[in-house]
Amino acid sequence: MDPTTCHRPRLLCLVTRLAIFPDAVRMRGLDLVTSSLRRPPADVLDSRVKSLNYLNNALAKLEARQHGADDALLLNAAGSVAEASVANVFALRDGELLTPPGSDGALEGITRATILDLAPGLGVPAREKTLGRFDLFAANEVFLTGSGAGLVPVRSLDGRPVGDGRGMATGTLAARLDAALLASMEELGTPFAA
Repeated sequence: MDPTTCHRPRLLCLVTRLAIFPDAVRMRGLDLVTSSLRRPPADVLDSRVKSLNYLNNALAKLEARQHGADDALLLNAAGSVAEASVANVFALRDGELLTPPGSDGALEGITRATILDLAPGLGVPAREKTLGRFDLFAANEVFLTGSGAGLVPVRSLDGRPVGDGRGMATGTLAARLDAALLASMEELGTPFAA
């Protein structure tokens, strides 16, 4: 808790394959619930800083589990969509891919940025936009992205179907972007010898 007492810096690396959502859940799509907890505002905990302070997110995830859902949707203090407990949120609406801006509480993550870059190459304009829950209910598709989560479609929010609820069906934008994301990892990644 006091960095001035750290005389010998140590570097610890733990490497494992993350599987935040099982493959079966990824294929069918996630069930989300809106958390009663709010994303802390930037003057409390700026979402652009990867501080590893996930207490609010962990509590939201526990709340989702208590309601029988796979994950939680976090809103900000204004009631706009910020993120899910472990990933960024995207909505395909009226032919455009939308995701909340960092100023609304979204972590400006690597996978999120990659999806924003890949979507136009698939003929889908993509941009940041403040979103409400209505935007998710009215979307053709909703999915989450994250370095650990990958790309995971959402099939319901608060017990209501989202989009067509087809999960990772062939031909969905989620499936096309997932394939493009996996292909880009070879190009964007840095190989290393184990």
